[in-house]
Amino acid sequence: MTSASQRMRWAGTVAALAVVNMGVGLLAQRWLASRLGTSSTADAFQTGVALPTTIATAFMAGIPTALVPTFVARREARQSLLSRNEALGLFVFALALMIAVMASAGWFAEVLGSADRASIANFLRISALLFPVVAAAAVAQANLHAQNRYGLSGSSGVANGVGLLLSFVVIGRSAPTIQDLAVCVVCGYLAQVLWVAVGFRGLRGGQRPAAAAALLPVLFLIGSYLVVRLQPVVERSLAVGLGTGSAATLGYAGKVQLGLTLVAGFGVSVVALPAASVHVAAGAFSKVARTLDEAFQLTAVAVVIACAAGWALAVPIVQTVLATGAFPDSDIVPTAHVIRAGLLVVAGGALSGPLVAILYACQARRRVVASGVAALMVGLLASLVLRRSFGVNGIVLGSGLGSCAAFVVQFLSVRRVLHGWSPVAALWRVRAPFACLASTALAFAVIVGRLAGAPMKSPSLLVLVVLGVSFVTLCAPSALWVVVRVRSADRKFAEADAGVPS
Repeated sequence: MTSASQRMRWAGTVAALAVVNMGVGLLAQRWLASRLGTSSTADAFQTGVALPTTIATAFMAGIPTALVPTFVARREARQSLLSRNEALGLFVFALALMIAVMASAGWFAEVLGSADRASIANFLRISALLFPVVAAAAVAQANLHAQNRYGLSGSSGVANGVGLLLSFVVIGRSAPTIQDLAVCVVCGYLAQVLWVAVGFRGLRGGQRPAAAAALLPVLFLIGSYLVVRLQPVVERSLAVGLGTGSAATLGYAGKVQLGLTLVAGFGVSVVALPAASVHVAAGAFSKVARTLDEAFQLTAVAVVIACAAGWALAVPIVQTVLATGAFPDSDIVPTAHVIRAGLLVVAGGALSGPLVAILYACQARRRVVASGVAALMVGLLASLVLRRSFGVNGIVLGSGLGSCAAFVVQFLSVRRVLHGWSPVAALWRVRAPFACLASTALAFAVIVGRLAGAPMKSPSLLVLVVLGVSFVTLCAPSALWVVVRVRSADRKFAEADAGVPS
C-alpha cells in the first residue's frame, strides 16, 4: 500500500519531468516560430496539427486511464495483463482510424476552413500514420503506470519532444513544407514508443483473462476523448476566420498552456489513479476520499503557482522563446495575452485531473464523458459569442468556461460517488499555508506582470530564469507547508486505521 509520502515523491518526479517536457516543447516551438512566424504556412500547420494531436492525446489519455485499474487487478490475480484479442482489437481500431482519416483528409481540410486546404489534407494523411504507434505507446505506458514506474513513463513526452527536435534539425530548411513537418511529428511519436518499449514486458503470462474483457471500456474511453477533446480543433477552425496569423498565435500560446497544465496537474492525477483503484477494489471508500483530498490539495498548490507564473512571465516567455527569426515583434504582446486568457483552461483542466482519476477508478466513465460533452458545448457556444468582441482571446476564454463547466459536472459526480466530498472542505484543512501561498503568488503576478508587461529592449534568457527562480523561492515555503500538512494528515489517518491512538 502506498503512502501519501510515496505518492508525493512520484508526483514530484512526474511534475519535474513535465517541466523538462515543457522546455523541450518550447524549443520545438522556437524552431517553428523562427522559420514560419505567424505566416499563412504557420496557420496551415497549426490548423492541420490540431486533429492528429487530439486523436493522439485521446489514445495517450484514454488507454492508460482505462487499463491501469485493469492491470492492477489482473496483476493482483496473477493473470495476463492483456489478452491477444484485446491487443488485436486495439491495433485494428487504430488502423481503422488511420485509414478513415486518410480517406477523409480532404473533407477535414474543408471543414477546418484554412486557405491552404491541399497542404492540410497532405499533413493529415501523413500524420495519420502515427495512430497505431501511439496506441502501442499508450499500452506500454499504462503498464508502467500500473507498476508505479513514473520516471520512465513520465519522461516519454520528453522523448517525443527530443525526437521532434532532432527531426527538425535533420530537415534543416529555412522554410520547411507542411509535409516535412508532418514527417517530423510522426518521428516524435516513434521516439516515444521506443522510449517506453520496456513497458511491453509482462503484458502476457500466466492465466489469460476473458477475451476482450478490457477492450470495450478502452474503445469507449478513446471514443469519448475524441468527442470531448475536440476543443483545440474547434479553436483553430474559429481562429482561421480572424485573419492571417490568428491560428498560428493560438497554436503557439496553446503549447505554453498545455505545458502549464501538465506541470500543474498531470503528476498528481497520474499517481492518484493506481492508488484509488486499489482502494476501490478493496471497498475502502474512506481511503478513496482521503486520496482525493491530498491529490486535490497538491493540485491546487500547483495550479496557483503555474497560473501566477504564466500571468507574470507571459511576455518574457514569448519574447525569449518565440520572438526570433520570422516571428514579428508586433505579435509578442498579443501572443502573451492569449496565454493569459488561457490560464482559465489551465486551472480548470488541472483541477479536473484528480476528480477524473477518482471517477475512472470507481468505473464512473459515463459521468466523465458527460462532463466532457458539457465542456465542448459550453466552450463552443462561449467561444462563438466572445470571439466577436475579443477575437482570439475570446475563443480561448470560451474554452476556459467550458473547462469550468466540466469541473462542475465532475464535482457533482464525485459527490454522488463519495457521498458528499467537497473541494472547499479539502482546501479548508490546509487553509493557512494555502492562503499564504495564494497571496504571495498573486502579489508576484501583479508586480512582475506590470513590470514585464511590455517587451524588453534587450531580452535575455537569464532574465526569464532569474524571474522564475525568484518566484519559486518566494512560493516554496508556503508550498512546503501545505505538503507537510498533507503528510501529517496521512500519518494520522494511517495510525487510526491501524488502531493506534494519534
